Amino acid sequence: MDYETTELHVEAGSHIVIFTDGLSDAQAPSGEEFGDDRVIDCCRGLAGGLPAEQLVERLMQASASWSAGAEHFDDTTVVVVAVTP
Repeated sequence: MDYETTELHVEAGSHIVIFTDGLSDAQAPSGEEFGDDRVIDCCRGLAGGLPAEQLVERLMQASASWSAGAEHFDDTTVVVVAVTP
């Protein structure tokens, strides 16, 4: 496979959130997916200054709450990198 590379500047105090599709593909009992937009909204809504571990926990909790009662069909991995000065 060919992959495209990109460089970007990330400011100190920022977080980089990397996740597998198990997070965004989590389905509510109705079948609706959690989706990338909800992941992004959840990240934006998290209080600044939280440690990376707590950001991971909150994302996992949000996805689990969304899909409560539905069968979980995919593994989920979330990695948060805190950019320090």
